[in-house]
Formats: sequence, C-alpha cells, structure tokens
Amino acid sequence: MVLLLAMVISGAIGIASGFPANPLSLRGVKSNSSVHFPTNLVTSSQGGSHIPGYEASGGFGLPSINCYSGHGGKALPPDDGLRPMRTVTDCAARCDDDTGCSCFVFMYVQNKCFLRSECFLDNCEKEVPGTESVEFDTFISVAKKGQSCSACEHGEGHWTPYGGPALACVCDVCEPGYKSEDVACVPGSRDYSYTFKDYDQHAHVNCYDGHGGTAGSSDLGFRSGLLASDCVKACDEDANCSCFVYNWSQKQCFLLSECQLDQCEVGEEGGESNQFETFIKNGRGA
Repeated sequence: MVLLLAMVISGAIGIASGFPANPLSLRGVKSNSSVHFPTNLVTSSQGGSHIPGYEASGGFGLPSINCYSGHGGKALPPDDGLRPMRTVTDCAARCDDDTGCSCFVFMYVQNKCFLRSECFLDNCEKEVPGTESVEFDTFISVAKKGQSCSACEHGEGHWTPYGGPALACVCDVCEPGYKSEDVACVPGSRDYSYTFKDYDQHAHVNCYDGHGGTAGSSDLGFRSGLLASDCVKACDEDANCSCFVYNWSQKQCFLLSECQLDQCEVGEEGGESNQFETFIKNGRGA
C-alpha cells in the first residue's frame, strides 16, 4: 500500500508540473548527462520547449527533427553552421543577429548550435528511437518574415514563407552580372542591372570625391556592414542623399549628395573596382 501511494504521488507531481516524470529520457539523453537547459526557457502546455520568435519541430515527447545538408537544411558557412553557443536561447540569439539565418538545429546532449539558412521540415531527418537522431531539434524563425536577408546567393532579398513554416530568402536585387529569375540570382550579362524601386542602377561605376561623387555633409559618406537594401533605406531617410555607391563583396555603403556619372570611375573586369555600383534616385541623375 505504501509503495502504491508513493507511485501515485510521484505521478501527480509529474502531471502538475507539466513535464513527464523523466523528461530527459524522452529526448534520448541519459539522466546523468550534463545537458544545459537554459533557466529562461519557456515551456508550452504540452511540455515542449518554446523560444520566442521561433517554431520548434520537437519538444518533450514530440518527434525530433534534424535539418542538414542533403536532408532539408542548408548550412551557413563555416563548419556546417556550428557556432559556440551552449544553450538554445543563445543559439536563437545568434540566429537573430545573422541576416543569413532563418532556422537553427540544436543538439541537446552535446550542447551544439548549428545555424541554417533553410529548413524544409518535410525533407529533414526524423528521429529514430534509440539512435542519436533523437538528440536534435530544429527551430524555425517566425519573426523574420518580411525582413531583409543575405542568404540570397549573388544578391539580397527578403524572408518569405516557402512551404509550411519554412522561410526562403527570395532575391530582390542581384550583383553585377546576375539577374533575378525564379526567386534566385542567376548569371546574366556583365552589365545586367536589376534595380531597387525609385533608383537607377549603374553597374561597375564608382563615384567618389574627385571622381564625380560629393558627400556634401558630415552626415553622409561611409556606412559599414550594411546590406544594399539597408543602404537604400539610409539614403531614403536623408534629404541630402541623392545617390549612393555600394560594394557587394565587402558590403560597403557610401551615401552621396551628388553623382556626376561622366566623371565617375568605371570598373575593370576581374578587378576590385568592378564590385562597385552606383544607385541614383530617379530624376536626380546628372
């Protein structure tokens, strides 16, 4: 009778807490494993882990999914997307800060974080009980929908729903020599241009002081680490900006008050100068 009463009490505690009696075992993790579950991890009523701004594929007692190259996932370089984050929340924060990341995979037993640019769950590896596959969960961002992304190869775009909860980086603008086709940037002619709305795009042209470009004020000029779309926004928000120069390879943005195209430098094919483009607001070119 005493033993039976103890079992009933133990089961009641498990139900009241919202967790199974031994939740770690449901993830295929041994009870004595040194797994670092974050203290600020929100828990759903079903007992599954929940990170604000993300939809989880797995959870306690739910199927685990691992998205990787060749199995529904596309890794962010380098090292197959591996980043030194030791908790799920830190991994989510790292993905939030990376414009090329739409999802991530977390391996609980080894506390490993893998960033992904794409996660198409139908093609990802589902858990097989008794194998390492139960140790992974995939988390897909739902907060990045519509935001700018750099995962568009040879260009930039925005995150768009693409098959269930998955997001895809749909290309809006392409580097010189590429054109937008079927949501991607594909090879085009050397001088092919796909411009931003309200801007005329001039491929392989660099306007700067002494070569057709004028900064005009201390507020204009060099901006580091911006996507081309962010450079457009910066110019739009500054009344003194009539044009800007963008370097695709180094993500460099230069805001200018004036661009005299006939005096600007034209890039040489194969050289660094070929990576610059000049964008001029419609009706303000010279």
